[in-house]
Amino acid sequence: MDNGTGRLRGIWDQMDSAAIPIFQQIFAPCRDLRLVVVRHGNTGGTDHLSFAAAGVPGFNYIQDPIEYGIRTHHSNIDTYERLQLDDLKQAATVVAWTVYELANRDDMMPKGPAPAGRGF
Repeated sequence: MDNGTGRLRGIWDQMDSAAIPIFQQIFAPCRDLRLVVVRHGNTGGTDHLSFAAAGVPGFNYIQDPIEYGIRTHHSNIDTYERLQLDDLKQAATVVAWTVYELANRDDMMPKGPAPAGRGF
């Protein structure tokens, strides 16, 4: 996660529709955490793009934009007291669950479309 504090709401499929049912299955037990969306589309601006450029599946969570890009995030006042602790607990739970489920899948995640100008 690169978007700072804020509750996770879902994940982008990064234009890989084969990832949608996988994430829907993974997120099914997380409904009580209000994690409900697997959205078809592409989002940028975070570290997942480096993985995608190297041919490794990379995804970005959909997250509440708490002060992102306004005045705090990635600045000298981006300090502990600005954190939304309940949101971070939810996010940590969701990320840990996602990693656990992906690591225990029988199949690898689909690689999705290759970024423009890169072939693998």
